[in-house]
Amino acid sequence: MNMSRLSLGVFGVGLAVFFFVQNMGYPARAAQIPLMFATAVGLLSLAWIVQEVWSTSKLLRTRACPSSSDSDSISSAPRTYNQYIKAFSIYALALMYAYSIGLVGYFLASALFMGFALLIVREVGFRYALIGSIALLGTIGLVFFYFLGLNMPMLPTF
Repeated sequence: MNMSRLSLGVFGVGLAVFFFVQNMGYPARAAQIPLMFATAVGLLSLAWIVQEVWSTSKLLRTRACPSSSDSDSISSAPRTYNQYIKAFSIYALALMYAYSIGLVGYFLASALFMGFALLIVREVGFRYALIGSIALLGTIGLVFFYFLGLNMPMLPTF
């Protein structure tokens, strides 16, 4: 079982519950988008946990069957502490991101968060990370700031 994925899923569920509880005190109109965000994050994180548990149980079933040829292609490399360090450094980075939005603005904080997170994880090439980050920031900026008129510090205010 990939403990990094499982712990990220558990963290996501915890984060969703935290946002859901925090937004219960907001006026109904102001709490709609944060509650939708919390629900989406919670459901996706729960799906991530279920997928990880299901794939692990499927892997164990194929290893139990000696005639299966799939069990030879799957390596059972031992997990290292490096994966745990990566996962928890992403948690710490997310906390710093949430704090830094008020200081340096949404766009700069988000770009730095995505850049450092992708640097830590190292699963995506630089070009695709840059294209994905620009597309995501542009889409979020368009939806939340232009269409919905969200009042949030977009850039640093010195």
